[in-house]
Amino acid sequence: MNRRRLVPIALRIATLLGSGTFASSAAADDPSENEVGGVIERASPPGDTARSAVDALLFVPRSVVRIAVFASTATASFFEDQQVIPRTRAILGTEDDAVRITPTVSLASGLRPDLGARATSRTGSFASMLRTSIIDRDSYVVEGRLLQGLGDRQRTQLVLEGYQERRISGWSGVGPVPSQDGRNAFLPGHAGGAGVFLQARQRIIVAAGTRVADDYELLLSSSFQRRKIEDAPDYVDTIGSTFVPGTVPGAYDRSERIYTEATVRRDTRAVRGPPAAGLLLEAYGGSSVDTNGVYVPALHAGGRASWFISVVRKTSIINPRVTLDVVSPLNSKGLPFVEYASASGFRGVSGRSDRVAALASLDYRWQLRPFVAARIFVDFTTVAPTIPKLSVEHLAWAAGFGVDLHSSQTAIGRIAFAGAPDNVQLILVFGLADPGFGDRQHR
Repeated sequence: MNRRRLVPIALRIATLLGSGTFASSAAADDPSENEVGGVIERASPPGDTARSAVDALLFVPRSVVRIAVFASTATASFFEDQQVIPRTRAILGTEDDAVRITPTVSLASGLRPDLGARATSRTGSFASMLRTSIIDRDSYVVEGRLLQGLGDRQRTQLVLEGYQERRISGWSGVGPVPSQDGRNAFLPGHAGGAGVFLQARQRIIVAAGTRVADDYELLLSSSFQRRKIEDAPDYVDTIGSTFVPGTVPGAYDRSERIYTEATVRRDTRAVRGPPAAGLLLEAYGGSSVDTNGVYVPALHAGGRASWFISVVRKTSIINPRVTLDVVSPLNSKGLPFVEYASASGFRGVSGRSDRVAALASLDYRWQLRPFVAARIFVDFTTVAPTIPKLSVEHLAWAAGFGVDLHSSQTAIGRIAFAGAPDNVQLILVFGLADPGFGDRQHR
């Protein structure tokens, strides 16, 4: 092939990349907060081999997103476990008296699959949701939410939620290196291991939130939660066989607590679903009380700062983020082990928890097609008994890449690979809240 033929081919490839082969349409560069349903795509000229190849590769994720967008009410308050106040009424969907059913999936390496379905409906400014999923014969989730929007733009919302689950989890002890932390009483031969437990809990949340200005939200919520923890059946390494009996507060007991929280959030992004530039700041404070007086009351505080910086194009975003969570017991009674703080936004396998948890991450996210974005990321996390004792000496880290599915206002699903020094994890989530930084009521 001579040079005269190579030059036009090179120019054609550069034109494809520059014009948005991987960002499809002008809408991808200027996401609209009202874009709840509908997919508008630029026509491809005949013989466009490069574009046809990309379209073929993205056919499955694009089709899944179309189904999710059209078959749901696109309610951010239902998909995200963050009490989000929408900017427009369109967030509640476009059709009255219609029931929409969508599948829900959560798969992660080393964990049992969580498969279920979600039904949502809306009548005027009132919306409702019911979700159920089956994990295995011992584990299930049932969740319901009622949401009432107030005002012409739904800038104020009242929410009532009910939740019940039985789920198997693991506990490794407190501290960045539990096997070296004297607060953990491991049985001989089990130092550094994880005790598997079965948790049964019921929770009711009452919440109210308002958008006091275009970029500012104020949220108040209170919950009552009943919890019972016991050894997981059919497992050898349980709480009872890993830790000295009586040294893990909250194990084998039925506890009841009330948790009340106030949150202030500033989010300058035009939309929350697609990649978009802006600044996110959040601070919260809360208190928890054991209604039976068995466990210690505690104060909870923390926040996050996340900067979304556009590079090259509006929908190519670099996102540095830091989060901090603090739990402060108010007396010497035991704090239930499940109440310790952990970096819930960490995308690796950590299991670390303590009275203080910190996370720092860096993402690069860009639009592939309408409703489809890709990202690469790296996370660092650590925990400590107090803020001054936070250290980089025993950081846990994970790095990876993934593809996100979204509507104009919320995440719909994601698939990601995350690698760390001692493991590689595959994550697939669809129709469920991102397990990142949500409000503490939903943890």
